[in-house]
Amino acid sequence: MAYLKKCVQFTSAEFQKFAKKYGFLLTTSSPKFAQPNGKAESAVKVAKNILSKSTDPNLGLLVYRATPLESGLLPAELLFGSALRTTLPVINLQQQPTEKRPEFKAFCMKDQKLKECNKINFNRRHGAKELRQLARGECGSLI
Repeated sequence: MAYLKKCVQFTSAEFQKFAKKYGFLLTTSSPKFAQPNGKAESAVKVAKNILSKSTDPNLGLLVYRATPLESGLLPAELLFGSALRTTLPVINLQQQPTEKRPEFKAFCMKDQKLKECNKINFNRRHGAKELRQLARGECGSLI
């Protein structure tokens, strides 16, 4: 999923085709809706900080992706499914495959619970209801 500001270059038909081709969901937001903009602005702030403090931008990004988060997992592990090879010292536990590490399993369970909770809250807030299954040949309407 990509959170982007509602600018002309991101709402064009060409960019919509690009998003569909590469299989990501495009979510635009208005400048007055702070929640997604906050995530984007925070990511930009981190990237600017890395690029301004590092003499080699690639090495700076590599170190960021190889620095453990609060969960004990690396951003690279969450994105790519495995740790990156760096000059940083690592403990032997981090050299195991990501799927077999207990932190990864705990992170996945916590993430799944959070997604379920968000789904319930969203449905409650917007009055969404579970629809019954249509029988074969039965017509339904999209409103």
